[in-house]
Amino acid sequence: MIALIVTNSLLLLATNWGSQSVLGQYGFTPAEPRVTTLFTSMFLHAGILHLLGNMWFLWMFGVRVEDRLGSLGFALLYLLSGLGATGLDYAFNIGSKVPCVGASGAISGIAGAYFAFFPRSRVDLAIYFPGYFTQLKTFQTRTHAALGAWFGEQFLLGLVFYYAHFRYSIAFWAHVGGFAAGLFFALAFLVIRPPEGLEAAGLSLPTEVFLGVRNLTSMRRWYGKLGFRETAMTQEDKDYGGVMALNSGGDGEPILFRHADAEDTPATILIDVKHLDKARGILRDRGLPVSAIWFDKQGTQCFSLDDAEGNTLKFTQSTGHHRRLAAP
Repeated sequence: MIALIVTNSLLLLATNWGSQSVLGQYGFTPAEPRVTTLFTSMFLHAGILHLLGNMWFLWMFGVRVEDRLGSLGFALLYLLSGLGATGLDYAFNIGSKVPCVGASGAISGIAGAYFAFFPRSRVDLAIYFPGYFTQLKTFQTRTHAALGAWFGEQFLLGLVFYYAHFRYSIAFWAHVGGFAAGLFFALAFLVIRPPEGLEAAGLSLPTEVFLGVRNLTSMRRWYGKLGFRETAMTQEDKDYGGVMALNSGGDGEPILFRHADAEDTPATILIDVKHLDKARGILRDRGLPVSAIWFDKQGTQCFSLDDAEGNTLKFTQSTGHHRRLAAP
């Protein structure tokens, strides 16, 4: 992903900050389609703001997707999504002499892959006052709602502008085509290489957990045995004293860590598991002292495990209901 950001940025400089003559030559023009411009167009931008906006979305969705696919798979996703984006845009704009440039179609494909891999991940939607950088409100939602709404918006706007014969500078159909291509790529990847280990067992946190810890290094190492990996924190998490966030690798909530104070006592972390026996077997094979399977007061099958600082992880058979961090 870093290589893609560097490449797009250097090409903006090389094209004299997106000069019209260069964009006309190397952008994809539907009236004069060329194989070479199918590829060159997805690395070109019309200016610095165009580049910054696209690279921000590439970074936002690309980190976890690249982690899932690997660098080569991620590069292939970018290229195929870019081709899908240009292909659909071409189908709706045959005869147009306006060149299409930008990485947004390819990045829409990365968003489509994110939709497939992490449909229930938390997303913070910030609403800003038009034309200014004044934040009006922030909504917490899930990937499937946020990206699903965005995809529907792009599809509807594409139809409106197409049938109303309005001229527009945003390639709505490129976004739709790229998203669809990335979604199908990710679904095919999941069929060919299904999740393994605890992720295959369906381990996820139904709600966010904020945990006070004394040794971040040892806790990072311990939770790494469970398949948890460090992930980015929101600004709100940092404002509340968060210093590290770990995610199970699936689409559940992260465990947020802050420095413990004198009043902190061990807590119970509730974790949903789709395949309880499989999860317990994997953890036992990794040398972790898991308990026998038992039934809680609600009659739900469970097993438990204590982490490096005495907090209890309670694994329960997933029922789809949300539960919260419980104090001991």
